[in-house]
Amino acid sequence: MGIIHKQKERIPKTKSIQALISIRFFLALGNALIMTIWALYLNGFVNSTSTTGYISSLLTLISFFSYFAFVPLVEKLDKGKLFSITLLLTAISHLFFAFVTRSLVLVVLISISTIIIQSIRITVNGIIIKDTQPKKSLSKSEGLMYTFANIAFLIGPLLAGYLSSESGYSLVFIAGSLFFFAAYFIYKISAIKDSRVSKKIDSNVIKNFLDYFKNKTSVK
Repeated sequence: MGIIHKQKERIPKTKSIQALISIRFFLALGNALIMTIWALYLNGFVNSTSTTGYISSLLTLISFFSYFAFVPLVEKLDKGKLFSITLLLTAISHLFFAFVTRSLVLVVLISISTIIIQSIRITVNGIIIKDTQPKKSLSKSEGLMYTFANIAFLIGPLLAGYLSSESGYSLVFIAGSLFFFAAYFIYKISAIKDSRVSKKIDSNVIKNFLDYFKNKTSVK
């Protein structure tokens, strides 16, 4: 988030690139599995392509606006602890999809909770990468992470297709959740820390939204 990145204060740099790459890889792998079958899974509840599209669009809008709504929360809390919590909640929330009955309302409610958690996690993850990597090698570090994420998105759909054809969608969600748990445990055993908090909290959500689109780089 451009708003949060206005803070110039930086924490001591750590040698955390290997852990960050591993975390990004497993997160991308889990997401790739679930994204592959998500529309089909949702369509199984509504039996309507248009309704599936409407629900997915609603979830996308909630995800987009949650980036702005939770700026104050991200600014005033310890980034390392918040990242750890969102990793764990991401893993747990996806397990629910594997065991949910035929309740569309429950699926939507869990989905909303999950995408809000993911929005916070993605924001915090970006800040941690910026704070823990030397400025001169930041581009290289991000390039490596996106390379491994792309590899994960190549493997994920293939694995999801195999698992769903053999055992249905539940096993895909379980596998995706296990990859999220792997990311969580890697983070817990790593030396990554980011306890910096902002002295000035941007609590005006509307102003945050407008400021974001005033930034040419953010708009692009």
